[in-house]
Amino acid sequence: MIYFLKNSIKNSNSDIVENAIRRFSVKRYTSLDLQKSYFNISEDKYFLGLEGSDDLKITRIRTPFESFFPKVIVSFSKNKGFEMYKIRFSLLSTFVFAILFLGVIQSVFLQIEEKKFSYDFLFLTMIFIIFLGFSFAEIELTRFKIKKAIFNFVKTSVGKIDEK
Repeated sequence: MIYFLKNSIKNSNSDIVENAIRRFSVKRYTSLDLQKSYFNISEDKYFLGLEGSDDLKITRIRTPFESFFPKVIVSFSKNKGFEMYKIRFSLLSTFVFAILFLGVIQSVFLQIEEKKFSYDFLFLTMIFIIFLGFSFAEIELTRFKIKKAIFNFVKTSVGKIDEK
């Protein structure tokens, strides 16, 4: 699959990031592209995780109301530490993106060829913009959950150290 965004986690220890992601993930054994990610597990789990030989992939656990958001999959490389991650769409979200993008491109060519306005172009463009808006929202929510997992891990780890 094609990763379209890379992001780094600034001012953090890669061991802390790795432990935080692992602690707040529910382990899965099949591809995250095929997993349903909108169900309520509990308040202390934020991600579904799949560990490979070279990377750890996660996707955000979503509520049923967020099921219409495109699913994004985040990949942390084990070789490079957990200071950087890559983001991609799931298989279904990639397919929807491709269909919408090709539909908009085809509508643009038909607009140029016929030299008259068509409402199909407007409809497809609006649907594509909505899809991109939901994608942006899902990426930001996933980034927020990663930061929240790190913060909560550090907070609980420091609290356990102070008690001893």
